[in-house]
Amino acid sequence: MQVLIGTQPRPAVLSLQATGAATEAATALVEFAPGALELAHVNPRGTIVDWLKQQSGKKAGTTTAGNWTVEYSTESGTDQPGAILTLTDKLCKADCGAE
Repeated sequence: MQVLIGTQPRPAVLSLQATGAATEAATALVEFAPGALELAHVNPRGTIVDWLKQQSGKKAGTTTAGNWTVEYSTESGTDQPGAILTLTDKLCKADCGAE
C-alpha cells in the first residue's frame, strides 16, 4: 500500500498493489482492499470493493465512487507482474498525482 500525502486534509492518492500472476494478484487485492480502505478512511469502500470484484478477468478499468476516481490495472510479462488499485481524491487541488 502506498499513500501520497500533502497539505490536503486526507491522502490524495492511495495505491494498493499485489504481486504475482494477474489472476492471483487480483484475488489477493480483493481480499486486502476492504481492510486497507477502512484504515485509510475511504468511503464508499463497499462500492469500491464491489466494483473491484467485478473487474475479475479484466486487464483494466476506471470508475468513480463518492469523491474518488478509482483505477484498476494488471501487469504481466514484466519484472513485477501483478494487480494495482489506485484511488485519487477528486477534491484535491494541488500535489494530487502519484509520484
